[in-house]
This record gives sequence, C-alpha cells and structure tokens, in this order.
Amino acid sequence: MRLRLRGSSLSLTSPNPSHLPLQTEKGFALIDIVRELHPWLFALEIPDLVRARLLKALSDLESNLAVGTSARLQLAGFVGAFAVARADIVGAVKVDPMLT
Repeated sequence: MRLRLRGSSLSLTSPNPSHLPLQTEKGFALIDIVRELHPWLFALEIPDLVRARLLKALSDLESNLAVGTSARLQLAGFVGAFAVARADIVGAVKVDPMLT
C-alpha cells in the first residue's frame, strides 16, 4: 500500500516504513503526511470499523502535534496505528472470507 504525496511515495505496509526520507529529504512534516491521508482513507476498501479506528488515531495524532508533542513520538503512534489496522483487516478476512 503506497500513498502518493506531491510526487513522493510513502509505503504503509513495509516493515521499515519509508517516512523518514519524506521528512528529512523532501521537507515534509508529519502533520503534512497525516493531512494527506484523511481523504485517501475514505477511498480505501477496508472495513468501516478499521477506517474509523484509523481516522480516530490520525485525529488524535494531529491534535497531539498541534499542542507541541514530540513528532518522533507521534511518528511511532502513526506507524502503530497502521500496524493495528493491518492486523484488524487480516483478522476480519479470517472471520469473514467474503470480505476479500
């Protein structure tokens, strides 16, 4: 799963996420990446509960960044939110094979 962000690409499924080059080499802040993800999440064909959890996690992350928490700490939460979503999707497919 890859997200296109102003000519750059972000892998969301890689075990070693490619977010740091976007931040350091391209000059994107984590908040820029989070804001670009919101409309992208609505286009994904994923269970509604997974989408809602991801949107909640991104909303919390955006709020935390706005009040000045560490971007590095929030980055861990960002990666964790997608890891949990991936596990939820895999679990949903195992429970209901019609979701594939």
